[in-house]
Amino acid sequence: MQLYISHLLSFVSQIANCEQGTGNSASCDTNLPEVAADAATFQTILGIVFAGIGVAAVAFIFVGAFRYVTSGGDSEAAKNARNTILYAVIGLAVAVSAEAIVVLFVSKI
Repeated sequence: MQLYISHLLSFVSQIANCEQGTGNSASCDTNLPEVAADAATFQTILGIVFAGIGVAAVAFIFVGAFRYVTSGGDSEAAKNARNTILYAVIGLAVAVSAEAIVVLFVSKI
């Protein structure tokens, strides 16, 4: 484990030296791809991810509602269905909040 951490720290310091221009050109070749994503691309990708999370949360709300309606008086099944709806609503709130935070911070970039 210590060897792994040592290699990781060495790699991170090598990248830092290359970014500052203090590393030699042979050691600066990390074979990492260059990413040319701007704020709009980042926001679009995260918007799609959060939309998928929102769709999943709404689907779970429907599943919980169906389970609640079909519980047939079984209190344990009704409780499980209510919990499904509750957790789906919490997930939806988290997804909407995360989207708002991303929009707020990405617009500052």
